Amino acid sequence: MKKVIFIFIVIIAFFLRACGLNWDQSHHLHPDERFMTMVSSAVSMPKSIGNYFDQKNSTLNPYNFKFGFYVYGTFPLLITRFFGEITGNTGYDQIFLVGRILSVFADMGTVVLIYLFTFVMFKKRTISLLSSFFYAIAVFPIQQAHFFTVDSFTVFFSTLTLFLFTSFLINQKKDWVPLAGFSFGLTLANKISIIITLPLFLIFIFLTDFNFKNKKFFKTIVISNCLKIIVFLICGFLAFRLFQPYAFTGILKIYPQFQKNIIEASQMITGEIDYPPNIQWAYTKPLVHPFINIFKWGFGPINSLLALAEIVVFIKQIFRERKFRFVFLLLFLAMIFTYQGIQLAKYMRYFYPLYPIFAMLAGMALFEIYHTVKNKLVAKTILFFILLLSTAWTIAFMSIYRSPHSRIKASAWIYNNITPGAKLTSEEWDDGLPLGLANYNNAYKNISMGIYNSESLEKWQKITAQLSEADYIIMSSNRLFGSIPRLVQRYPVASLYYQLLFSEKLGFKKVAEITSYPCFLSLCVNDSLAEESFTVYDHPKIVIFKKDKDFSIKLLNPLLDQNLVNQTKYINPKDTNKLFF
Repeated sequence: MKKVIFIFIVIIAFFLRACGLNWDQSHHLHPDERFMTMVSSAVSMPKSIGNYFDQKNSTLNPYNFKFGFYVYGTFPLLITRFFGEITGNTGYDQIFLVGRILSVFADMGTVVLIYLFTFVMFKKRTISLLSSFFYAIAVFPIQQAHFFTVDSFTVFFSTLTLFLFTSFLINQKKDWVPLAGFSFGLTLANKISIIITLPLFLIFIFLTDFNFKNKKFFKTIVISNCLKIIVFLICGFLAFRLFQPYAFTGILKIYPQFQKNIIEASQMITGEIDYPPNIQWAYTKPLVHPFINIFKWGFGPINSLLALAEIVVFIKQIFRERKFRFVFLLLFLAMIFTYQGIQLAKYMRYFYPLYPIFAMLAGMALFEIYHTVKNKLVAKTILFFILLLSTAWTIAFMSIYRSPHSRIKASAWIYNNITPGAKLTSEEWDDGLPLGLANYNNAYKNISMGIYNSESLEKWQKITAQLSEADYIIMSSNRLFGSIPRLVQRYPVASLYYQLLFSEKLGFKKVAEITSYPCFLSLCVNDSLAEESFTVYDHPKIVIFKKDKDFSIKLLNPLLDQNLVNQTKYINPKDTNKLFF
């Protein structure tokens, strides 16, 4: 019976991840995915092993195709291009779907791994079933499986590494060490940032079998564990060298361009490089901000409460019952959450490798709740309602994949309501509308406004001239109007612009607001306050303003106030990223 239930869970997981897989109708509305699509459609599978490892001439190396900034892992690129060529889907408008399908199967693999991983930990198939179910219905993994990015692959291999390494810790079989090391290297070949956890693996290998009282075997154990560490590192390096070959020039030397890219990417995350996407992180509280997003949106309130409760139980068991097998997982969780949570950029995807652990914790918690209640009818009722409430957020979220993308709906609205030839604004660092749709002729003039640019009178003279010319103001997401007011000191005029615009005091009236909120029956959840990347890719809010007939350029005068411009104070978002303020 439990095998049947597990198969049913796998089927549910597949349906949730495969439903609406072409959610943007091939419009490439995810910028990271768009870049991966550009790269994967440009490269090709090497004709020989020698060409594969030839950094300067490999046909799979992004650097050889003028992609000078490539910080993603090579493994997802390799496997996507491989299956793209096998199926004949290598073009720009085909290969992204190959990547999305592979993301689905990678995350399906994670569902299976969680079942196995949890069984190794607790030896109870009921807990394994509950844990795999909680991951199967978790909203954030479902969303990421709809994207051709490296994240679903990364989580699969990080979970595989945890499974293999925990098996080693519990069973004390050294055969697991090279497998865990190789899997860790594969994880790095998907996303190198997971390397922050390497010291944790090495420390736990070193402490294996320690017995300080037995001096006779102490030296032997130290030597044995040091050898295990060497094996782990060699196997990890081998996997990384095999599947991230373009990080190297020669056998061991790191390729300077790759090193430079990684440093730049790190500086973007910390805020040392100040660029527009980081504006959204101004005054977001370290640790608190990612916790809220995981709790409310990524894993869901019910599931998160279960996981939190089980963390408390784990900690008690560690100190009271000496169940040290929990220590490694809790430290892994704490290390990633703390490290990523104190950075300036706190994207939800940076915490994605923790979701399998969250699912395991939630499954264990529900199992314990069920067995704590003596009346089995009451216990089953509690179990039923918790599972029902847990799936409610999932069902609501899936509605965004069962209806047209909000930008597609907005584009249709534009074609049906705005006269061809009209002048429509767009915002730099965001996609313009309308999208190209069948049976419609895009005969509109686009006016791109640089609102992220540094404040100056010249900037606003140009923008007010553009507003005077424009017939409609179109914002294809909340990317700018949701972030710029967070730094009013740096953007006093831009903040005023959005305030006056939404108050309809600039001579433009709001005529449309197109959304695709997660809905369950008639109840819709406004998730516009979630972390930006959770909404702007697959269900952004679009707002359209139309110029009034009695529009006067004088209405724009507040935006040309030199005194207001002079109040501009440059603030780097990283300077607001403080644990205590």
